[in-house]
Amino acid sequence: MYYFVPEIPRVRRRPDGSPCFSFLKYRTNTDNGGGFLDLQTELAGPGDALVDRLREDSGGRTPEVRAPQFVDGTVQLALPGQAAISSRPSLMDGCLAGFEATLTADMATLLWEQAGQTPSPLAVAYDLTFLARLPEGRARLWSAGGRSGVELLDAPGEPGASLEEFRRQLAEWAARDLGADGREYDIVLTAGAVITSRAGPRGNLPLPAEGLHEYDLTEPIFRTLRVETQCDADFARGDIHSVRLRLRCGSFRHEALFTDSASVDAVETVLPPGGEPVYTYDAVVQFPGTAATATLPEATSRGRYLLLRVPAAGRLRVEIDGTAVDWGLTESVEAGVRYDGEEDAVVLREDRRRAVSERPVHALIDHPWDHRVRYNLRDGRRIEKPWAPGASDRLILTGPYDRFLAVRLRAPGGFGTATAHIVQCEHTGVDGRVTRETLVLRPGAETASWTAGLLPGEPPGFRYKVASTYATGEQRSGEWIEASGSQTVEVGDMPEAVLTVTVADDPIDYSVVKLIVVRLTGPGAGAALTFSPAQRGARTWTAPVPPGEPAAYTWTATYYLADGTRRTVPESTSDKRTLVLRLPPA
Repeated sequence: MYYFVPEIPRVRRRPDGSPCFSFLKYRTNTDNGGGFLDLQTELAGPGDALVDRLREDSGGRTPEVRAPQFVDGTVQLALPGQAAISSRPSLMDGCLAGFEATLTADMATLLWEQAGQTPSPLAVAYDLTFLARLPEGRARLWSAGGRSGVELLDAPGEPGASLEEFRRQLAEWAARDLGADGREYDIVLTAGAVITSRAGPRGNLPLPAEGLHEYDLTEPIFRTLRVETQCDADFARGDIHSVRLRLRCGSFRHEALFTDSASVDAVETVLPPGGEPVYTYDAVVQFPGTAATATLPEATSRGRYLLLRVPAAGRLRVEIDGTAVDWGLTESVEAGVRYDGEEDAVVLREDRRRAVSERPVHALIDHPWDHRVRYNLRDGRRIEKPWAPGASDRLILTGPYDRFLAVRLRAPGGFGTATAHIVQCEHTGVDGRVTRETLVLRPGAETASWTAGLLPGEPPGFRYKVASTYATGEQRSGEWIEASGSQTVEVGDMPEAVLTVTVADDPIDYSVVKLIVVRLTGPGAGAALTFSPAQRGARTWTAPVPPGEPAAYTWTATYYLADGTRRTVPESTSDKRTLVLRLPPA
């Protein structure tokens, strides 16, 4: 199974091959005129060449290639010298999006003169969210005490840009879906876990010559109303029976009934003298097996290509995922989902960690639903979370903890003759429950993170003990040290001198650059820092300086661009304490 999203959108074409694109530049006797732009865009399928290549890679078996399940998105159309136009795409196959614009005389002239140029003056950019499954491997994601992290426990692939991009996507998903409203979390995802990911097809649209027209405002085309309508509704789920379009232009009335998303309704009428091709429309959604209906709000348009968008309707379905719940502590979880005053509840247990809340809603689902979660602990206690809004069709539970204690371990002095620092961390809850973990710091892995969940009212106290081993076979073990709160704990010998370098990305344009990997190597340690649209801002790197060594370092950077290319800064030596990243020339 392969999921395909093209890199560049295109102008949508009808089954007969004609484009859903119209640019009318008009003239008048009193001024310089103007123009009307009307078009639809889409994402094309994979094409035969890609399918043939995948067939070769799979030993002659015909691969199954499909579009992913999109759950949200926006599209923007950029015009020269004008603010971008925003639209929402259909989330079904093709991700259709419609645009219309009235252009001034200068804008129309500029677009007309540049219509045949390469690249085209029209640029479109999709921003899509879709469901994706974690590939082979495991990943731990956590957020506590104002810090967060992603650890690839079993990395699905070799180190490199693709792995850093995978880490970045996990961090973005966790911040968006798990860390909303500042919530803390600590979960481990395994192969097959469903997360949301992002795709951003974008590019300049070649303008079909057959859609370019120049007229005098008095010509008959401006006295004719033409509208082609396609209904963007999910009929396949069976929650919508039909959608009736009601279109009005002056005294003209037109209705069309849609029972699928592929049919196109075309209407044309001659306008009376002085009439303009501007129309208003709404639609009535009919639900199956009932007389209940819902009416879409009235809207106004002059576009020839109308994409009638119907939001989610007919059924509220929320997938509830409790795989990240601490089932050693929790007996059961009661999850309630409320919409328009009506509540549905499901119960999760250790042997039933996923469930679906689903019920008919004979209305448009056009505002967030609410959820409330109760954790029934094995010792008889109950922890109840207040009602909170939910927007997507998934609810991921990370309780029963109220917050998390996060401890970062680091060896600032390096290792010298030491081969490892073994750190035991323990937190004892108010009920005597002990959370403990042993972490090992060694050359090449100079830092580690430990988190412990805190139930409501639990103090964030913990203790730790460090044992060090040396190349000579000597072992040294320290005493237990009491501490409190999320913090950084430094272990091992403290260095006599420390090299501190700040890496700043202020000049970087993240619409051009999607990922930067900076590698620094000092006399006592090395590191790789990543920067991206989701991880921007200055970063500080420290390294111990052994006695007699200069406080200098070598560095190199690789820039991965949005167009798929990359640029590399060759390795060089520096003693500067501030390193400013700048995109090197091609």
